[in-house]
Amino acid sequence: MPVICRHFFVLNVIRKIPLLSYLIPMLIGIIVGIYFEFEGPFFTVFFVFVLAVYVLFLFYDSLNFSIYKSYFFIDLIILFLFVLGGVVLVQFHSYKNYSSYFENYISSSSIYFAELTAPIKQKNRSVQCEVALFKVIKEDIAIEVTGEAVVYLKKDDLACKLLNGDRIVFKAEWQEIEAPKNPGQFNYKKYLAFNRIYSQSFIDKESWKLLKRDNANLFTLSNSWRNKFLSLIKKSGIKADQFSVASALTVGSKDLISKELKHSYSSAGAMHVLAVSGLHVGIIYWIIQSLLNVLLPLRRFIFFKAFMVLFFLWFYAFLSGLSPSVLRATTMLSFVVIGFSINRKSNVYNNLAASAFVLLMVNPYLIMQVGFQLSYLAVIGILFFQSRIYQLINVKNLLVDKIWLITSVSIAAQLTTFPLSLLYFHQFPVYFIFSNLLVIPAAFLILVGVLLLLVFQLYEPLFYWFGGVLNSLIGFVNSFVLYIDGLPFSLIDGISISVLETYLIFCFILFFSCCFIFRKAHLFLYALLFLISIGVIDVLEDIKLSSKKQLVVFSIKNHLAINVYLGKKNFFISDKELFNNQDKMLFTIKHHWYDLDVKHPNYINIDTVHTIGLYLKESRIELNTTQSSNADFFLRIVDDNSIEIQKNETLLLSKKVENAEKMVINNPDNNYILSSNLNYSQLNKLVALAEKNNITYYNVNDVALVISF
Repeated sequence: MPVICRHFFVLNVIRKIPLLSYLIPMLIGIIVGIYFEFEGPFFTVFFVFVLAVYVLFLFYDSLNFSIYKSYFFIDLIILFLFVLGGVVLVQFHSYKNYSSYFENYISSSSIYFAELTAPIKQKNRSVQCEVALFKVIKEDIAIEVTGEAVVYLKKDDLACKLLNGDRIVFKAEWQEIEAPKNPGQFNYKKYLAFNRIYSQSFIDKESWKLLKRDNANLFTLSNSWRNKFLSLIKKSGIKADQFSVASALTVGSKDLISKELKHSYSSAGAMHVLAVSGLHVGIIYWIIQSLLNVLLPLRRFIFFKAFMVLFFLWFYAFLSGLSPSVLRATTMLSFVVIGFSINRKSNVYNNLAASAFVLLMVNPYLIMQVGFQLSYLAVIGILFFQSRIYQLINVKNLLVDKIWLITSVSIAAQLTTFPLSLLYFHQFPVYFIFSNLLVIPAAFLILVGVLLLLVFQLYEPLFYWFGGVLNSLIGFVNSFVLYIDGLPFSLIDGISISVLETYLIFCFILFFSCCFIFRKAHLFLYALLFLISIGVIDVLEDIKLSSKKQLVVFSIKNHLAINVYLGKKNFFISDKELFNNQDKMLFTIKHHWYDLDVKHPNYINIDTVHTIGLYLKESRIELNTTQSSNADFFLRIVDDNSIEIQKNETLLLSKKVENAEKMVINNPDNNYILSSNLNYSQLNKLVALAEKNNITYYNVNDVALVISF
């Protein structure tokens, strides 16, 4: 471990976790490399140069440095090497840095060959496939290529039967992933970029075909087994919502879960059981390890037991379709198993660091995935906090003791994951402790029970009876989750914190807990400092937002939506169809409300609004007034040709207005806003007309209009 770590008290904690002192600088380098997207050989050359300097100091002690100074300098070089190594690692894994990147060979006549890299996602009219391209035929020349993309195949029976690992050939017109058009909107472009995907294409059924399926392909075979396993679950009598939950809990297939049920699990703080990850792999590990400890208690069987545990862990990963989350959790636990089999005194945190190190070497972009971050934080939280929380209360009753054990696990995991949950999901489930008292043990029973169906299928009466029992159990769990979701104040949503605030919360939890665990009083002062910093940032944000005055015309296809913010007052004007579509509202609008700390809007139906007048000094809005002279800002929504238009007004054209072109020609001095509910033909005509006659206009279809006062 670098000597530098031994000269600071705070860093002294990681002395028993030597890999952490290398992993942290590598993480810094990876994050820097991902965000800045460096190109060219500079960092590789610089890395080699610094490595040469390190070798020089390593082998030539005759230089005029004291031992302390030379070692200290060497430690700095090592840390800097790992930072540079992280940057170089990102460049190495970035497809764009290679001449073989498929976008370099795009043409209208090119034919593309690709392999599915994830299970398909069925949409209303299409099937979404994540693919890795491996060959392009351009001008009758076959070229080996690299790169990943998203393709949307027109929905039909063949597209719906594609498996992870299948290879397809297709013709495509590639499009760049769209950046978010609205303030605060989920950045799907950045999300895909963090997965090294920058292009997408929509393909009709005549433009693609399935190549001969390779049943020897590991991922194809795994997904085939996964589908057969799901068919077995359904055959046992588990149906409807119970089947959707069983499939999500055992193999991570969440596509069949209804939006309402998914929302209830999220609100109850139980969504983690529906995403196959560390909890599920941990259950498999505990079962196998417990059985082997009973059957083979002697120390000399330790390597055999480790082999058997790893075999069943990876068999479960294979059965669940080798999804990224399962592979990640299985790899993580595999390092723990191997570490303890080699050395019983092995530090579990060091094993976790080793697993993260290997995973990031294979794919450094994993660090940007929410699942990766939450998995490691949850495991660290359970390892660090659970036993300490459990020991706070000494329970003699066996049943109550088990309840307290489960509660301590839930609290420990929540302690280290809730800051990220607030950052990414803007919500906090209030009753997570109570829901997990039932959901976690039930998840254990359901997972074990569903796996037992593999054995019970040999005797059909027992198979169907057991399927009925599982169906009832899952139904009871669903009812319990719905009940928790229905309780008053079950979910605090609309929470918005910055990345800086997230780090400060983590620092507060770390120093506050270490203050009591290690009995270091001065650490409490650091914790208090972080807490005060969070409070100060929050107060400053509130002061800033309380005086904010803004009007936004959103860009949402086939809809017209306007937001007026006057301090904490939020006036939302839109059609009812949009307002009642909670998924679309969350994706396009609500995150902006969270950012501005406004939650409950004053909703106004757009059909009842013809004019909007803003009076900024009084923080007042007036609707449907005829005079615009007194207002600080006046907007007329044109949806009726009979409206009398005044000179120099700002006009918002909606799809309801007829002969909009004639109106624009007759009123060339006005400013026009082209709504996103205009149809394609209307929009093109109006844009062409405005361009031709030098009329001032703003096209909301390109990006939302934001006017700050």
